[in-house]
Amino acid sequence: MQIKCPDDQTSELGPASGGAGPRPGPFAGAEPTGLAGTLSPLIEEYRERAEKLGKMPDHLLEALISEQAFRLYSPRDLGGFEASPVDVLAALEQIARIDGPTAWILWSLNMGFIADRAGEAVSWVWGMGPDPLIAYSRQAGRIEAVAGGYRLSGQWEAVPGARLADWLLLCAHTDEGDPRFLVIPRGSARTAGRTGKFPAWMAYGRVTVDDVFVPIGFSYAAEEAGRLTQSPYRWPTAELVRLGASAVVAGVARSALDLRGPTTPPADSAARLAAAFESLRSEVRTGTDIRALQGAMERTLEAAQAALNTVTDVSRDDRSPVHEAARRFVQIGTAVLGALRAPDGDIRR
Repeated sequence: MQIKCPDDQTSELGPASGGAGPRPGPFAGAEPTGLAGTLSPLIEEYRERAEKLGKMPDHLLEALISEQAFRLYSPRDLGGFEASPVDVLAALEQIARIDGPTAWILWSLNMGFIADRAGEAVSWVWGMGPDPLIAYSRQAGRIEAVAGGYRLSGQWEAVPGARLADWLLLCAHTDEGDPRFLVIPRGSARTAGRTGKFPAWMAYGRVTVDDVFVPIGFSYAAEEAGRLTQSPYRWPTAELVRLGASAVVAGVARSALDLRGPTTPPADSAARLAAAFESLRSEVRTGTDIRALQGAMERTLEAAQAALNTVTDVSRDDRSPVHEAARRFVQIGTAVLGALRAPDGDIRR
């Protein structure tokens, strides 16, 4: 991909699946709150294959793209849902109840809210269609300010979804310490698999970028929220990303509890988790304070952790198929919580 920049400087951004081209028409499909019902038969069709592979099968990824599942945050005039964060929370939580790994991939590659933050990148990222898969990293690379943009270098050790992405949304700092997010096609980076620390279904990758010029319009300040007055995405990027991860954990934990059955400890944990998640939804819907939002997310994660611990404790010696399934959800939820809190898990705040 070649991008003309000020002073005739040409970017060195490598190829992606898209390019500068006409924008797609408006999205005319169902709302995201119905997405779980639409996707459930697809997930069930590929569940056995996914568990055997230990990762998302290519055919399932293609089916999810066909069902427009990666358009949650994308603007309507680019073919997306332009869903409110509250609706995205609900959709991801519902999908995670069906299958945590699928919800994780949907969460990790749904970054369409960047359309009102890195405006110049829009015609490239969405140039070939409304389904760009964008992976996010908050780990810090290095940028040097130059005429018309930045030169980007660094290694991002663990980027969720990187091995499936078309584009990368990478954080980097100037020498003065100012953090920015930069949007580059995956072809501008070297991406190596990383499966030792995180399960393969998380699609983590180690990303390396060597002195690539990125136009200034393909970047924005890390703490910037939505620029447009009518934007539903008033939260900074890191908080929007963590919101989705919180929903995935909550959904997985709820399914583990449901499978365990209505005995007293799981029932208590389910009530606590439901209350925490509803409080988070309320904060997202009406709140404006970032610290209050962070607190609501942390309470949701703590309630999910307690729920997973409860299922583990009461199911330890039960080998029935239902309880084996519950333990599977516990393993998935524990992996997501571990990624949230790992030093290089890359979705911590």
